[in-house]
Order: sequence, then C-alpha cells, then structure tokens
Amino acid sequence: MDPIYKGDFYIKNQYADLYKRNRIIKKLEVERNYKALVKEYNSILNIIEKSNDALKLGITYNLLGVALSYIGDVENAIKNAKKSLILIEPLDDKFLIAEINYNLACFYCLKGSKQEAINYFQKVIRNDNEFSKFFKESAKKDPQLEECRKNPDFFKLL
Repeated sequence: MDPIYKGDFYIKNQYADLYKRNRIIKKLEVERNYKALVKEYNSILNIIEKSNDALKLGITYNLLGVALSYIGDVENAIKNAKKSLILIEPLDDKFLIAEINYNLACFYCLKGSKQEAINYFQKVIRNDNEFSKFFKESAKKDPQLEECRKNPDFFKLL
C-alpha cells in the first residue's frame, strides 16, 4: 500500500495552513514517520471538518487510516477508512473507492480477518478495469497482504 496520495490538500485562501501542512506531510512520508503523519492528518481534519468538503475529508480519513495501520493501530485504521468510504461513495470516484476498499482489505488482513479482507478485495476487482488491474498487481507484492496471499481463496483473486 503506497502511503503517498497523489492529491494536494491545498484549499484556496480559506485554509492557507493546509499548503504548509502538505509540504510537511510529503517530508514525513519520505521519512516514513507515521506517528507524526497521524498527528498531521488529525490537524488537517480539524481544519477541513468545518468545510464539509466530502472529497478532502474522505481523502484525509483514508490517509489517516493508512498511517494508523503502519503504526499498528489497525482498529482505528479500519474506522477511518470506513468513514472515508461513506464520504467518497456518493461522489462516485471509482479510483478512490477502489483504493479505500483495497486499504480495508489490507487492514483486515493485518487484523487476521481474512474473509473480510477477501470481501473488500472483491469490491476492488469486481469491475474489471484499469483500477482493478493496478490493485491486483499491487496486492501481489504488498507486505500488508502477505498473510492473505497464503489463503487460496484470496490468491485466486490475484
């Protein structure tokens, strides 16, 4: 799972602090400083929650979930990813929906809930498109899915 989202958190003049935080986040991602990333994403959520911007909120909850998974807080990673999915699904952003479901598959695999991981991964690949191909390739080498790849039902999906 690539923790770096290609988007940008810059929101026009209303939230000038976000531009600075985006630069900090990029630095922390390179350093793989996930504890500090959790703190930054929570700070960002405090700023953008007032905006009711579903896209930016959804992306941030997803990224917070990823950072939490890297520090071993899988339960909260799942909670944040699910919040993200609730916000993103109505927007019908197919890539983000696939990415969040992929992340949930990873989180459930880390938790040891292989059937839940399979269920979420099936949502990622159900529409045979460029996204499903991308995530299938990612799943073949993602360390967070290592245990699930040992499961024949999961392995068949690849």
